[in-house]
Amino acid sequence: MRGALYDVAGWTIYLPEVAICSLFIIVFAWLNSKGAALSGQFQFFAVAFMIVAVVVIVVSMMIYYAAERPELAPAFPVDVPPAAAVATIIAFAPWAYVWFDSIPQLAGEFNFSPKKALGLLLWGIVAATLIYVAMMLATSIAVGTNHSDFEGEV
Repeated sequence: MRGALYDVAGWTIYLPEVAICSLFIIVFAWLNSKGAALSGQFQFFAVAFMIVAVVVIVVSMMIYYAAERPELAPAFPVDVPPAAAVATIIAFAPWAYVWFDSIPQLAGEFNFSPKKALGLLLWGIVAATLIYVAMMLATSIAVGTNHSDFEGEV
């Protein structure tokens, strides 16, 4: 938190943050400029790493839950009807999958058949849903009923 540059919506932006983000933008631009094969290989390894990380997090939280039996927060907010809580999540869900519109574009670049593109899209939705659910489970176990301790944290 050194080298404050400016404030946006109450958050201070620091020089190291801008430098790191700029570096990643440059690296990904370079990767994409080298072609789809290199970019695809990188994405494959990034996804494999993410899946391993999610599995490690979920397994460790399940071991913690089995050993400690922490008190978990209610499944639904106590001041909101369950149907309204579910409706809120359903209304939000389409924005969680915004990148799926790029699959038809990539299908043309990789010469995928429409059937294979549809299969990739459906498997992608299933995989993303499983990852979201797994991370919500792990977070629920980790936070338990102490969610007020984390208010305002980023």
